[in-house]
Amino acid sequence: SIDRVVMESVLSTSDRILTRVLLSMTLDDLRFLKVTLPGKTDELWTVHVNGKEVTTSRDGSKYVVPLDDQVRGQ
Repeated sequence: SIDRVVMESVLSTSDRILTRVLLSMTLDDLRFLKVTLPGKTDELWTVHVNGKEVTTSRDGSKYVVPLDDQVRGQ
């Protein structure tokens, strides 16, 4: 379940928006978080789980964020 979400966006002089999302959640048995961005040309640049950068993969239009090792290992 999602406990808290904080989103911060900035607009560049070239009219591009960069958004940072801080998400706090209770995992239970969740090993991966699948994320779909709103626009077809939107990109996910970097993902951190518990302060560590993780490598995402793709499942069609969804980004797949690994959670288990980074979260349970601490």
